Amino acid sequence: MEISPTIFVIFGGAGDLTWRKLIPSLFDLYRDGRMPKQFAIMAVDRATLRDAQVHTRYLDGVNRFSPNGKAKGTDWKHFSGHVTYQQGDFKGPATYAQVAKRCAHLEKVWKVKAGHVFHLATPPAMVGVIPNMLAEAGLNRDRARARADCCGKADRSRFGFSARTDSRAHEQFPRITDFPHRSLPRQRDGAKHSGLPLRQSAL
Repeated sequence: MEISPTIFVIFGGAGDLTWRKLIPSLFDLYRDGRMPKQFAIMAVDRATLRDAQVHTRYLDGVNRFSPNGKAKGTDWKHFSGHVTYQQGDFKGPATYAQVAKRCAHLEKVWKVKAGHVFHLATPPAMVGVIPNMLAEAGLNRDRARARADCCGKADRSRFGFSARTDSRAHEQFPRITDFPHRSLPRQRDGAKHSGLPLRQSAL
C-alpha cells in the first residue's frame, strides 16, 4: 500500500525548530522509506533566501541533529530536490495566494489531490494569524486533506504555547499529532486518505 501524496508547508522555515527538528525528522522518514513517492516541502519565512542556501542549512541540521547520522550525498540530493523556499510575510495575503498556487501546480503535475500539512514553527503570536490567513485563501476548504499543527509537544512550553493558543489554530483546521516524529499512514486500496498521521494530539 502506497503512502498518499503529501505537501508539507512549514511556516517558520528559516527558523531554529525547522533546522534542528522538522527537516531532520522528515529526512529520516524519507531514508527509512516512510515518505510518499510524491511529496513536496515548502518552507515559508520572512527572510530573503534562495533554495540553495536553505538546502545547505538544512543539510547542516540533518548532519548535526539526526539520530540516524549524517546524510549520504545521493539521499540528500534526491530529498532536497523536493524542498523549496518561499519568502513571504505571514500577515500578507500574497504569501498564502502563492502557497495555494504552488499546491495547485503540484497537484496538476501529479494528477492527484494531495494531503496538505501546515506546520506552524513560529512564535505563539502567529497562531492566531496564520490559520485564519490560510482559511481566507481557501486552503482549509477540504478538511479531509488539510491539517495544521503548532509545535511538537516537546517544544510547546519552550515556545510559549498553551492549550488555549494551540486550540486557536484548530478553529480552522483539524488537529494532528506531534508530527513528524511518527510515520505517515499507508493508503488502503481504493480509499481516500489525507496522507497524515492517524493519531490526534491530546492537549
